[in-house]
Amino acid sequence: AARQTRGLSLSQANATAHGLYFFANPVGPDQYTIYQGANYATRQITFDQIVILPTIVDLQINLPDPDLNFALGTGSPNGEGSLRLSAATAGLGVNQVVSVNRFGAVAVN
Repeated sequence: AARQTRGLSLSQANATAHGLYFFANPVGPDQYTIYQGANYATRQITFDQIVILPTIVDLQINLPDPDLNFALGTGSPNGEGSLRLSAATAGLGVNQVVSVNRFGAVAVN
């Protein structure tokens, strides 16, 4: 989702920036929203794409802000860091880390 969202900003889709807002819910499923606008607070709500993660997935946010926005035209993020998605199923632990650097490059490990 991060690569897709950055691509929307790079391609200047709808002539605006795009971003992701992450919500780690302590009492229910975690979720994120792909949004259109300069930030989550002032986004164009009609374009929101809300993704609710399965309850077995735990989202840990290691970003300066849960609102990760990519600048229009450049794809530069408003912060750098990572997200960890963890799932425990059938006794097996699965972890995936999504990192965003200061240039907006997204890596998945």
